[in-house]
Order: sequence, then C-alpha cells, then structure tokens
Amino acid sequence: MQKTTAKVEYAPYGWIACRFCYVNFYGFRAKEMEKKWNNIKDERYNKYNSLFEENEKRIQDLCSKSSTLLNKVRESKPFYRFWYNKAEKQMLSEANELSSQADELEEKNKKVKDNRFFDAYECHSEIEDLLQQNGFVLTSFSSIGDKYVTKIELWTLEQ
Repeated sequence: MQKTTAKVEYAPYGWIACRFCYVNFYGFRAKEMEKKWNNIKDERYNKYNSLFEENEKRIQDLCSKSSTLLNKVRESKPFYRFWYNKAEKQMLSEANELSSQADELEEKNKKVKDNRFFDAYECHSEIEDLLQQNGFVLTSFSSIGDKYVTKIELWTLEQ
C-alpha cells in the first residue's frame, strides 16, 4: 500500500499574528500534488497579474498625458501674467481630472496586487478543497503548545 501525506501548517483566522500557510507533500504522489497546488497558485497569480500590469500601463499613460498638459500650460503662460486664460484653465482641469483617474486606478491596483497571492485563510480553504477532491482524509489536527497559535493538519491518502 502506497501512502501520500500532506502537512498543512497555518495560523488560524482570527488571531493577531503574522498570517501564513505552508503546505508540504510527502510520499508516493507528492510531486503530482505539488504540481497541482503550484498550478492553482499560478492560475491565481496570472489572473490578477495581467490585470495589475494592464492597470499599471493605464496609470502611466494617464500620468504622461497629465504632465504633457501641465507642461503646455507652463509654456503658454508668460511669467509676468498671474492669471490663467480660458484655454489654460481648461487644460489645468483636464490635467487634474487625468491625475484623479490615475489615483483611483492606483488604489484599485493596490487591491489587485494583494489578490495575486493567497492570504492564509484562502490558502487553507483552497488546499483543503484540493486535498478533499483528490481523496485525502484528515488524520491529525494539532497545535504547537498552548501559547502558540500555529495549527498543523496531516492529510493522508492510501492507495
């Protein structure tokens, strides 16, 4: 009988601690399961990374257009004039609008950047789903002492 074991070590949700989730596979199907787990992580990374890169390009375009408009205003207004004419005011408002759009995109991009990787809770639920789909059974659940929040789950598959 061949045996495969998965060790899932994590800090449970709700504790004030540095969140982590480590997964290690041992035994007969270890390489296959590692490959499946890495594919899941890569799919998530690729899904959000393409959106992240697209947003970065749009932010750069908006910033360059805004700076171009601001340079045009600086060049068109003589140094001795303290006010802006109608065309200059229009260009300034367009530049401000472009920079505010870039700021909004930057805020959205921060969230997308964080979503590229699993947080501890998502990692634990995803690995649990993967292990159950492949026939693994939870055989041991423990924590490291009373003072530590680390939980360890051992999942086994016997073939």
